[in-house]
Amino acid sequence: MRIFATLTFAILALVGLSIFQSSAAQVADVCPQFIADAIETVGGNCAGLSRNNACYGYDRVVASFAQAPSSDFFSRPRDIADLTNLTSIATSPLRTELDEWGISLLSVQANLPDALPGQNVIFMLAGDVELENAVNEETAADPNSAVTPVQAFYFRTGIAQTDCREAPDTLIIQGPKNTQVDFTANGADVRIGSTVALRTLPVDPEQERRIREEYGFDDEIFEIMELFVLDGQAILNPGTPNEQVIPAGYRGFRCLAPPQNLGLDGDEDDRAVFTGCPWVDIRPATEEEIREFMGYQGVVLNYPIELPLTEAVLVAALPTPTLVPPTSTSVPATAVSTEVPATPTSTDVPPTATNTEVPNSPPQLLLDVPTFAVARDAFVLTGSAFDPDDSRMTLTVDWGDGSAPEVFVFEEGSLAAGSFAPAFSDPVLLAIEHDYPHNGTFPLAATLEDDSGNIIEVQYGAPVNPITPLAITTISGGEQSAPINEPFADPLVAQVRDAGDAPVIGLALSILYSNASLGCAPETCLNTDIDGKVHVAMVAGPAMGPAPVDIKIDLEAPGSAHYDLTVFDPNNDPPTVAITNIETTWLNGDLFTLHFTVDDPEGNPIDAQVFWDDSVTPDSYNDIAPGTDFNAAHEFSAAGIMYIKVMVTDGEFVVQDDYTLSVTPMYPLWLDLVPQAGWTGEAATGELYPGTLRVFVYDAEDDPVYGAELYNLSGGSLNSVPPSPGVPITLGGPGGGSRDVQVVAACYATISLYIASPDPAGSYIDEGTGERYSYSTIDVNQYSAYNFTNIIGDGQTTFAGNDFPLALGVELKSAFESPIGGANIVFTILDPTLGAVFKTSGLTEYTAVTSPSGIAFADIINSDFTGSLTVLAEYHYGSCAISHVFSLTVDPQPPVPPLDAEATAEATPEVNPELTPDPTDAPESTPEIGMTATPTPPPTDAPEATPELTPEAPSSTKLKR
Repeated sequence: MRIFATLTFAILALVGLSIFQSSAAQVADVCPQFIADAIETVGGNCAGLSRNNACYGYDRVVASFAQAPSSDFFSRPRDIADLTNLTSIATSPLRTELDEWGISLLSVQANLPDALPGQNVIFMLAGDVELENAVNEETAADPNSAVTPVQAFYFRTGIAQTDCREAPDTLIIQGPKNTQVDFTANGADVRIGSTVALRTLPVDPEQERRIREEYGFDDEIFEIMELFVLDGQAILNPGTPNEQVIPAGYRGFRCLAPPQNLGLDGDEDDRAVFTGCPWVDIRPATEEEIREFMGYQGVVLNYPIELPLTEAVLVAALPTPTLVPPTSTSVPATAVSTEVPATPTSTDVPPTATNTEVPNSPPQLLLDVPTFAVARDAFVLTGSAFDPDDSRMTLTVDWGDGSAPEVFVFEEGSLAAGSFAPAFSDPVLLAIEHDYPHNGTFPLAATLEDDSGNIIEVQYGAPVNPITPLAITTISGGEQSAPINEPFADPLVAQVRDAGDAPVIGLALSILYSNASLGCAPETCLNTDIDGKVHVAMVAGPAMGPAPVDIKIDLEAPGSAHYDLTVFDPNNDPPTVAITNIETTWLNGDLFTLHFTVDDPEGNPIDAQVFWDDSVTPDSYNDIAPGTDFNAAHEFSAAGIMYIKVMVTDGEFVVQDDYTLSVTPMYPLWLDLVPQAGWTGEAATGELYPGTLRVFVYDAEDDPVYGAELYNLSGGSLNSVPPSPGVPITLGGPGGGSRDVQVVAACYATISLYIASPDPAGSYIDEGTGERYSYSTIDVNQYSAYNFTNIIGDGQTTFAGNDFPLALGVELKSAFESPIGGANIVFTILDPTLGAVFKTSGLTEYTAVTSPSGIAFADIINSDFTGSLTVLAEYHYGSCAISHVFSLTVDPQPPVPPLDAEATAEATPEVNPELTPDPTDAPESTPEIGMTATPTPPPTDAPEATPELTPEAPSSTKLKR
């Protein structure tokens, strides 16, 4: 039977009620029946509670609202109220003699997306609890708000002992199964993938003393806020350098300030955490502290609460079972099944329920999706998978980008798929990488299935951003003309790609134009498609003449896709222009003459502009007669590839012709590196240096050289381009001869960064290619982004055929000494000729995943041959890697000492045939049946009858009489 695990609000479900009734009845203390009856009533009262609503569950509950429709609104069980209108809610202490126990349920959206309406965060206020909404009505009702109703709140709980010590005053919060949600309690940010209990407690004097000494804390500590993880885990201060993970069964505390009127209702009962007092005393709860919450064991909110108690403790809490006669057809009220065995043959029936079959539990999947990733870089999906029944698990990940789903099988022992080697009794830690082809939000779906067919599915929107900087290019649509107020024949097409040359999709662009009108709404035509392209339809304007259009990434961006369009009178023909030069190269400093001819069918005079590319201002010439061969002279102010353009007009039409000329510099060149704002000169290995460098290239006449190729001769890369002799980047823009570049720190230490340009007279010679370069240097400082800070098992020795006594291990930390968990460490045996293999897999390569503390161990190694053995441990990040080589020794087995023949002879007694026991004499020494055996006296002449024996004679030798 296939069972699908769903994440829904299920306190009203019959299975949920029976689970809680059973669990509550198991509490062996004061009032289990009262607790069970109250929770069952809440389940009926709050059936069908929808998102962002509160339910009056059990007497007594008091609430206040920003706008209450009537005086008796939300005053009796079953009443429902909208959370956007709620300012505060309070529940009463548990009093069995009054049949009173305030319980309220809140179904909160928190940061769950609107696309998952069936999943909610459930707040259960039980006993003396007050909660104030810290999200005002306007913010809560805003569909664009990042904060939803009651996602931030202030609360307090009672501190007196309740009638039932198994159900303390508490605020219990449970998110959907395997889904992380965020909330802010009393000003403290918390992320849970679990069930947590929150309480406010009196401050312990010893605890207060330690806090004040350790943190130099002088403010008054009014109370202590306790967070207790009942199951799953909680993340404190998520997304900050002070992030802490608390597993199930652990408690943590925060200092609370005196009342400060922080809620929406203005009551002086709020408590806010101190920034100077962090989470303290994070430790495992004792068994007695966990047993305080036994009244909530098995309560189903989104799923049953499972306290982190041993099976022995839970069994000990069971009531004494009732004996059921084997012939009886009646079933106890709490039995799971009503089916009675048909043919019992023994009257010795176990005193438990009639059905002992335990249903298989679904697996558990917890994923942490990155909030930021870039296209064509490693998108790392981390988390854990676990099956309570120790079943083999199959994880299928559909990345949502059209690629084939990846399948990982987790079973006991080392695994080839995914390269995981979990301790099977513990959750499997996941660290799966995927490269998305472009940016976008991808519908990632992960499905975990156990061998019994139980399935759980988790869906996320995986955000992937482009690699900056972005670039926009003109694809088609330029050089068109259209009559006044008529559409241009073809749309203008531009494309946006990122620094990794991947198309950028869904990007909104800007457009600048003159003498033309935009032919479609920006929301339909100025967003890039799946190819990173935009198609803009244009309509000619009312005025004749040039109609240039620029499509930009944004209005402030320096780059654009440029289009030269023309609006004309349909009764007039355009003029013509043609450049007649044949030169392709020119030496900088020499005067250059451009030759072009112009004409006009109607004989209209022509105005011309010549754009030289090294100057912003063109040369203008007016009233040129039609049919003229015209010359324009120019001395270039820079070297490089010059794009020369002649644009002519007859007053209505504008036409142009282009010409490309390579202006060679006066060698040798010289370069200048100038740090720009934000440049620090320090970067982690494999990372971009913060800020940019501006590279200036000049020739021997101090004229700028633009369009020059740039190389990094010192390792690392420019704008993610490989180092020399790889593909260079080029300078851009006329006149400046400069370009801002970003530099990636090399995967090995360098003292100076060398930026160079090819130069026939350059001072640097590449010995491999013979090419010459001119270059400039700047000092940089690099440090490794990751390190193996602890090496375990190096230098061991073993004998051939034996295992090495210790597993090889490394500890991975960042440059800031923080442990790196979930990283793949590859251990490779470099001497396979010695017959060395990893013991479990029988392979020479083994991949281990670092624990949260950053430690990874390889499988045990054994070798059949002797000699020196080397094992390489590597960790790859980006294009870089760190490694360590383990040096091991395999010695021959020690020789077994040979037996000494003479010593053997001396140790063996001489056997006298006469003294050898004779089997035929056995009857003489055996008494007849029924007779008493008479002891045989010792020989009277022992020396004569005893053979000469050495002291080593075997003790089993007998003398024959």
